[in-house]
Amino acid sequence: RKLLALLVLLALHGGAGDAGRGEDAHEYRDNMVIRKLPADVKRRLEEAKKLEGTDWEGVASACLQIGREDLSWRVLSMIARMRKDAYRCPSVFYSSYGWVASYSIDPTASHPPVLCSCMRPPAQNVNFLQTGTTLEEALARYAEFHRSVYFADRPPDDTRYLIYRPSFHGEGWGNRVIALTAAMTMAMATGRVFLLDWTSSWDLTRYVRLPFQCDAGEFRRRHPELADLPRALVTDPKQLRHGTPHPAAVMLYSSYSSFWGLISRRDATYPLGRLCDVADDHASRVLGHREYRLMGCMMRALLSPTRLIEERMMNAIAGARHVVAAHLRVGPLHTSNYVMMTDKDLHTAWGCIDELLATRDGTVLYLATDLEQVRVLARSKYGERVVQQEGPVAHTGEQHAARGASAVDAQGRPRGEDGVETAMLDWWMLGRAQDAVLTDMSSFGYSATARSLFNTTMPITIKKNSEKCHRTVWQGHVCGNETC
Repeated sequence: RKLLALLVLLALHGGAGDAGRGEDAHEYRDNMVIRKLPADVKRRLEEAKKLEGTDWEGVASACLQIGREDLSWRVLSMIARMRKDAYRCPSVFYSSYGWVASYSIDPTASHPPVLCSCMRPPAQNVNFLQTGTTLEEALARYAEFHRSVYFADRPPDDTRYLIYRPSFHGEGWGNRVIALTAAMTMAMATGRVFLLDWTSSWDLTRYVRLPFQCDAGEFRRRHPELADLPRALVTDPKQLRHGTPHPAAVMLYSSYSSFWGLISRRDATYPLGRLCDVADDHASRVLGHREYRLMGCMMRALLSPTRLIEERMMNAIAGARHVVAAHLRVGPLHTSNYVMMTDKDLHTAWGCIDELLATRDGTVLYLATDLEQVRVLARSKYGERVVQQEGPVAHTGEQHAARGASAVDAQGRPRGEDGVETAMLDWWMLGRAQDAVLTDMSSFGYSATARSLFNTTMPITIKKNSEKCHRTVWQGHVCGNETC
């Protein structure tokens, strides 16, 4: 309705401008100006009466939300004409969180344009990363604030929200956990209440514990007014490249990419580096990949395994003093749409694994793979030194298999809970190891090992068609496959 009203408004705005050029549009009586309108303009104004009650300030607000300030100032100009007040900002700016727009009644006039901006800062605009000397203290204060709003009978009117929803691409857990952690970090840094709109068919809370309750569906049921708040949809990290996050009351982040490169360079999250330096003193002196280190730091602070996962991990590596993890994602159709590792890449990976296992007695290999043949080969090479899950393997995304079919396991059967559980256990185990060998360009292994930082060094990443054991990680993922 607002967009329709905007189109009519712009049509009227253009028509009124044309009227003055066709004939004398004014008649003077006793120093009063009586407007004489051409028939076509009069007809348009009569049609406009049908739009009485239209929230023109809402139209201006909608234009600002989609980044069209050029359209917004035209709406503001029309509001000023209708109110015969050329120098007053509409009330929408008195209750906003940071909208700024300029407009002029007559662009050719000598007086400067009117600048409308937020007249007061939001009460909840607190960077919680600045509220503690340690990350644990800052997170505890944010969690207290979050609970006070989430469980309130009526949240404060000036509360802002950040909702994370997995994208329509059907990406798997690797991409989702990176974006999820980035969104939670941004919520802490901007004083927004974080809500999780988990659209997957499997239950996240079965495998991951979050530091506070944040179910978007439950919050909407108790507070349906959330749906009426102005919102900004972010589907690409590049939308956040310039300036602070959008000032709309609700920021909905739904993308398969994250914005860690942006977070690590933002003034709003400046304390994050210092807090992580305190938490990871050993890592901060060794690791040069800032985005990767900050991502791992926040993953450890915000995410923890459930009791089910903890028990299975303890049983998997019981008695092991040192664990080397290998994530060998070959890329059959039930986990990828393209080949992730060739036979040559696998040969290189086995060589790197051999070197790691030879460095310390009693080292155990934890193998996570999507191909049964790789499991069989690992058992033949390492015998009892290899630990691996025997359950089915399936992609954790929703529509990832070839040609848009539903996710399936290796036998082509629809993915079940067992396939998700195997994948999630692999992910937690990769982060529990002291060293790791990863498939290049796989966000699953990349995100899992970020949690550990290995105390002293980067994991080994098997570059395509390479014969070397590179100590590095996939750097293209932090900002949508490009440098932020």
